[in-house]
Amino acid sequence: MTASQVHSTAHALPRFIKVGDTALLIEFCSETRDAATAQVNACFELLRQAKLTQIIDFVPADTTLLLVYDADMTSGRELEAQVKQLISDLPTASAHAEPSEYSKASEADQNTEHTQPALNTEPHQGGDSAGIIVEKPGTQSLIVDEGRFGYRHKGIPSASAADLAAFRLANSLVANPADKPGAAALEVTMMGPTLTFQKSTLIGLAGTEFVARLDGIYIPRNKALLAPKGSTLTMHKANLGCRGYLAVAGGFDVPLVMGSRTTDMPAGIGGYHGRALEAGDILPTREDAITYIPSSNDPINLSHTYVPPSEQFMVDTGAPIMAFDTPVAIPVRVIMGPQDDRFTPEGIETFLSTGYEVGAQSNREAYHLKGECVQTTQGAAIVPEGTVPGNIQISEEGQPLIVMQDGPTLGGLAKIATVIEQDLPLIAQAKPLDTLHFTRIFI
Repeated sequence: MTASQVHSTAHALPRFIKVGDTALLIEFCSETRDAATAQVNACFELLRQAKLTQIIDFVPADTTLLLVYDADMTSGRELEAQVKQLISDLPTASAHAEPSEYSKASEADQNTEHTQPALNTEPHQGGDSAGIIVEKPGTQSLIVDEGRFGYRHKGIPSASAADLAAFRLANSLVANPADKPGAAALEVTMMGPTLTFQKSTLIGLAGTEFVARLDGIYIPRNKALLAPKGSTLTMHKANLGCRGYLAVAGGFDVPLVMGSRTTDMPAGIGGYHGRALEAGDILPTREDAITYIPSSNDPINLSHTYVPPSEQFMVDTGAPIMAFDTPVAIPVRVIMGPQDDRFTPEGIETFLSTGYEVGAQSNREAYHLKGECVQTTQGAAIVPEGTVPGNIQISEEGQPLIVMQDGPTLGGLAKIATVIEQDLPLIAQAKPLDTLHFTRIFI
């Protein structure tokens, strides 16, 4: 398909739609769906061949192509201008071409479960047989890192740490390098694990507070600490938020799967055997599990300061840290769209003016919210298209669903808004019965 052929059909030029602050949706408007699919495939192949480093993932669908980009490298406006220029040179393609292997893969993954792909597993990186014994696993403890990128078109999500700010802080406490995908750390949810160290290990805790004790002695967050050989760390119930991070010097030494060590539980890959920890597991650590040995067993103050996202909005009020079971109201910033035009003015007003309670079934795939019904103009169902963490879909019953790190890469529900990247940790730390209040912003 030549550039002139791309733009000769009805509605001519493709639409570029901002999706939050990390994605751009290209919607191809043609006389037939087959013609639109041919345009999607041609654009996808062209952009892949262009190897634009700022694009970290693609999701082709029947009539749309979602581009996920690194917001530190470009903006949506800059990327749109660059892609428009490239599209003008699209190669010839039949308007009735068969979907590419990537579109077929995406179509096969339109449901909420994704299947296990070819693993491309790399071996351990010089681990030590003396690891960390899991005495009790906690509610859900997972090996995570910055995420798995470049496979979203095959139905594989990023599956990154839910609260990346806390994850990065935990790693910085023990001097782990900041390069992606980052040293693998342990993400702890709701109730923490009990772990015994088979060798002296430098550790750092960040995220929400889990009242952690090492051999019965309380240890604080946001400080590095040497856990001596034979010592036991016990992490109790979370306070206020629901996720914390335990980093060890050098990171947990689990295999790389498609460039990442993070756990994708729906697919059963990555992390520790693709699952949450269980009692009796032995977590391998690298041989360099001590990169700095303190002069005493006291915590090391590395001058880091970090307020967990779910506590940030309380700091100025002077309110005390509340017990775990106390519901919290959490303000969350969103960018409207890409399908906010499918909702009535009353529906949008409802969405922005009322709070939505976090449901008990919320997890790393999606947060299920409960509240007033968000009215649509033509129903919630749409032609399936790519999704990213932070997308807020509206169910057929009018209730919001927030796509999370393990969520499906395609979705067939209208997205009224998308949570900005900076506020995703707020969602990750929200627990059942907390209330989310959405605020529209413009960028």
